Amino acid sequence: MKHSNNAVVYVSIQYRLGAYGFLGSSEYVEQGGATNLGLFDQRAALLWVQNHISAFGGDPTKVTIIGDSAGGGSVTAQLMWDGGEKYPPFRTAIAQYPWWQRYSSEEQLRNQYQYLLETTNCTNLDCMKSLSEDKLADATQATFERGRIEGAYGYGTFFYGPYISRPAIQFLPSQAFAAGNFSKVPLLTFHSPWEGFGFTPPNINETGQAIDLLQQFPNAKKGFFQRFYELYPSEEFENTFWQRQTWFSDFIVNCPTQVLASSFVAHGVPVWKMIFNAGSKKHGAASPFLFDLDWVVSERGDAKISNVLKDWVVSFGVHGDPNAQSWRSDDKRRWPVYGIKGDIVTINDTVVGTSSDGWFDDSERCRFWAKSSDATQN
Repeated sequence: MKHSNNAVVYVSIQYRLGAYGFLGSSEYVEQGGATNLGLFDQRAALLWVQNHISAFGGDPTKVTIIGDSAGGGSVTAQLMWDGGEKYPPFRTAIAQYPWWQRYSSEEQLRNQYQYLLETTNCTNLDCMKSLSEDKLADATQATFERGRIEGAYGYGTFFYGPYISRPAIQFLPSQAFAAGNFSKVPLLTFHSPWEGFGFTPPNINETGQAIDLLQQFPNAKKGFFQRFYELYPSEEFENTFWQRQTWFSDFIVNCPTQVLASSFVAHGVPVWKMIFNAGSKKHGAASPFLFDLDWVVSERGDAKISNVLKDWVVSFGVHGDPNAQSWRSDDKRRWPVYGIKGDIVTINDTVVGTSSDGWFDDSERCRFWAKSSDATQN
């Protein structure tokens, strides 16, 4: 807001997580449970903005939704809402390192629900509704631990999360965007190189990775794993940690940004893409620069990067174009629209540049992930 000279009104929303927001299964629904409550909370907040933001000086016709990590995944879920709305409650969207973990299957949803029933000594949803806040919170935490011990979800991912529940969420993300089942609004999206660094076991070995792959992709067939090892051969990496960090990055964040960008281009919608190769280069690396955290900007001397990033995001929010206006006296690098050549912006610790992202977006690895939704469920 400060960078924009108060040209924007910032609204931070809350939504339910874990079992509170993402319980499911046919049994749960039969007992009166509502699906994907966390996503519906987000939708309720967006509708509140439409109805009330004018009272705070905002314009309901110029709403930008922005989220990072799971929030970036939520942005894509809202873009997919109801098969892609013609008139969504927002004008533009920003998906920062969007987290596309495996959407929960009916089997996983059933296990989650049964874990919670057993932990609470309940036999149905009505019983759980009668529990105290503390007891339900403790029970939810216990299901995380049980799921981890029993290998119900892979390392670095989350036990509870979104799933297909029609009509709100009709398809897996990769399938929805490729088919054009999304709201056609301008998009900014970006990622860093080492998105999987903090979500990889520090001492992982080949045996541990093999187990992890089965937990991450329980629906995968033999051919999936054969092609996987062709694209991520162990001899290409210093050790198993870097092998796993690389493919996990591609699976859960990096290649999803390519799916988003290429899908928007294919359907004639403006999209801008960036690789943020500065700071830690890990998941969330851009956030300290965007939100102007002094310890990053001052100690690293990265005020220029911070100003450029804020300028793009604010310009996009105000005008729907990251290049439309600058709030700084010095010129900024133009961010080209992503196109057939894959033009992107790259930022490292010293340079803000433009390149054709052939080394990444036109890679066999991203094509592999894009074609493997039956196995990856994302």
